[in-house]
Amino acid sequence: MDWEWLVEHGGFPANNSAAYANFSNPVSGPGAPGMQNTYIQYHAMGTGPYQLSLYEPAQEVVLTVNPYYHWTIGMPHKSKLIPEVIIEYLTNKATAIQQLESGQPQFADGAISISDTSLALKLEKEGIIGMEFGTDIALNFFAFNFDFNLSGAQQYLSSTNIPPTFFANLSVRKAFTYAFNESYWINVANSNSGISYMSNLSGVIPAGVIGYSPNLPSYQFNLTLAKKYWDQTNYSKTGKTYVVPLFNWIGNPSVDEMYAEYAKDLSLMSNGQIQAQTVDVSFLTLLGFTNYGAGGDPMPIYFLGWSGVDAAVFTGVFLTEYGFQPYTDGITPPSAFNATSYPDQWQNFTKMWNLLNLAMSTYNVTLSDQYYYEAQLIALNLYMYFGTSQPKAVLIYSTEINPSTLQLTMLNGATDIYFYDVQYV
Repeated sequence: MDWEWLVEHGGFPANNSAAYANFSNPVSGPGAPGMQNTYIQYHAMGTGPYQLSLYEPAQEVVLTVNPYYHWTIGMPHKSKLIPEVIIEYLTNKATAIQQLESGQPQFADGAISISDTSLALKLEKEGIIGMEFGTDIALNFFAFNFDFNLSGAQQYLSSTNIPPTFFANLSVRKAFTYAFNESYWINVANSNSGISYMSNLSGVIPAGVIGYSPNLPSYQFNLTLAKKYWDQTNYSKTGKTYVVPLFNWIGNPSVDEMYAEYAKDLSLMSNGQIQAQTVDVSFLTLLGFTNYGAGGDPMPIYFLGWSGVDAAVFTGVFLTEYGFQPYTDGITPPSAFNATSYPDQWQNFTKMWNLLNLAMSTYNVTLSDQYYYEAQLIALNLYMYFGTSQPKAVLIYSTEINPSTLQLTMLNGATDIYFYDVQYV
């Protein structure tokens, strides 16, 4: 984007102190409420393949070929660009499905949900639509908090009585991991029309992402093992009942269903000592809890998802010392879980962090993959969380499109940005 054009239309300050002061003014600057720059919002200027010809908020966008576009490596040739692209926003699902059935759109995003799987398969079988998976992968995971806020948890489930470092105990995490029935989660709670959308997670770099290793093991439901590890803990010898809240967000019924199954198996593996109960909060509340860090987050176990396109994103978020998940889950200092209180585990965490630093700093792909493999193997042996991976979205396209010319390309690592070098049949 051209700097002079931005300055001319108030989208960026000129290079002087007065302009910078005006731009940063909390009352009259463009960041102040009601002062947003609508010219920049509605008048795009760039060097990409398309230009904005029409924009009707929440209704329609029309793109036409940018006359100033010049081909660069990785982008479609100008001669192959579709002259006009019309993007229609539909708020009525029935209308979207009706258009799909009529064969009207060339592409559809968000029109088919998991609950509409049967319809999608029917339309595909009839030759009306085709379907392709994008390269963006999502992880759906259940995480353990090594140092949670007990009083905070009791505000949502007053009978919660496990200590804040309950899940800092490796044997406890092993017991809770092997008591989770992955097959039920994948094939029952998240299945439709006989199709399962998920794969059991083995490491945090999922299949389909560069750096994935097919040789990593995955956790398997095993109540015998779960009971073995529970019996190794001092908690099993107290004769007490332990109440554990399982956090989910409101409107996420597949997790509620899974938690009911999980609670039953946790009780079985502990001879009734573990009494797990689902706690549903709003999604924003759950997400807000993850900002608290060690000793602040009230969720001892919770469900969340993450998506990405490369190994560095997934390992950076899930495994590095100051990544999002270690911070959320009470591993990042300062925490009651540390080198002094849990020296053996901490030694393994340190080794894992060193391997990840090596993986992200080397230009040797073979070495990088090996470091990622070794780091993930340590993570698996630390039982930090368990879950599944799945393609984040399905691209639905008209059978007027020749699928061999369909290219789904991640642009600069950003998610959900695709361009198409397509030809009609």
